[in-house]
Amino acid sequence: MKGQKIPYLLLHLLSLCAMLWGSRERQTVTGLFSKDVILPCPFPPGNDEVIYWKKENKNVLSYYEQKDQLEGQHPDYRNRTHLFHQNIAHGNASLKLSNVTLTDEGLYHCYVGTEKAKTEVDVMLRVQVLPVCALEYQKTETARILKCYAFHTYLTPNVTWVRGNAYIPETGREETRNGVLSSVRSDQNVINTSDTYYCHINLSHDNWTAVWSMHDQLSKAEGSSAVISCEYSNNALRAKDFTVVWKRNKNASISVLASFNGTFQNHQPRVQIIQNNFSLRITDLSVDDSGDYVCNISAPHSTRLSVTTLQVEHTGNTLTIAIVTVTVIVIIVLMVIVVFCICKVCTITSGFIFESIKLKYKHKFVFHYLNGASRKKV
Repeated sequence: MKGQKIPYLLLHLLSLCAMLWGSRERQTVTGLFSKDVILPCPFPPGNDEVIYWKKENKNVLSYYEQKDQLEGQHPDYRNRTHLFHQNIAHGNASLKLSNVTLTDEGLYHCYVGTEKAKTEVDVMLRVQVLPVCALEYQKTETARILKCYAFHTYLTPNVTWVRGNAYIPETGREETRNGVLSSVRSDQNVINTSDTYYCHINLSHDNWTAVWSMHDQLSKAEGSSAVISCEYSNNALRAKDFTVVWKRNKNASISVLASFNGTFQNHQPRVQIIQNNFSLRITDLSVDDSGDYVCNISAPHSTRLSVTTLQVEHTGNTLTIAIVTVTVIVIIVLMVIVVFCICKVCTITSGFIFESIKLKYKHKFVFHYLNGASRKKV
């Protein structure tokens, strides 16, 4: 068998022989829509392995002469199949199927032939669709927008928005369908950043809620460090599978900085998630670090986005602002002193003039009085 080309028809004959004389097993596997799934196929180890996976009349994947044979592979499975080559010698012919679709559901046949034995395994694949919900925050030069998503739902879900304690209508909507599945995007414009916004998605058997809030602006000098807090609820942290993602939104461009998904990962230099409270530490700040920082904590039934605007001032600008501020204060103080002195001088001058006028009139009165007395004597 080794070194020989095995035609497609012969593989069918080998599969038929295995059904009649070889061992046979059957298993059921459930895969998630759009995810990867592994279809198991164990066999007694041997040499010169020939592996053949099929579904109905479709050739899913063939393997012989120690490599994948892709010439006759059905187009539906192109670039989506993978055998664990390093484990084939140990009796493992399992198939990994990527990006599972609804049409992948059905019965799969695995045939393995070696120089010692022939084995066939039937695997029934069931595809389960789990809706995926998400909240996205976008900032442009003129607006802040929230986008609430519901992907892969059989029925179109009901999406409602709440600002503070009041229900508000959505400002945009888009629906798409992929076969029997639908996806919805609902938009909301952020009018007042001091308000908290809620997106509620009512699914057929479940509910999902997203919360958006914004913190006060954080101003820092260039070269310093900053710690940006992340708002979360204890219920989210008690969830089995919660994730934390830090992003920066600047000039309509979004960058992933750091994340937690069971383990902490830093995707950019100079950033680190503080493990006890999931705050973000940024060191050696530069002006380019300015922007909106978004902490996204997601659990299976909820998502919370907290946004903080970081403004990093250039050191030269900071010094200039300080000098200008001091100069203005000095000028104001000098003006106050000058006005005070002018008022003081005016008061003294006015008093002096008043006294002069009084003295002048007093002399005049004495003169007239004496002049009148002299006339009476004459």
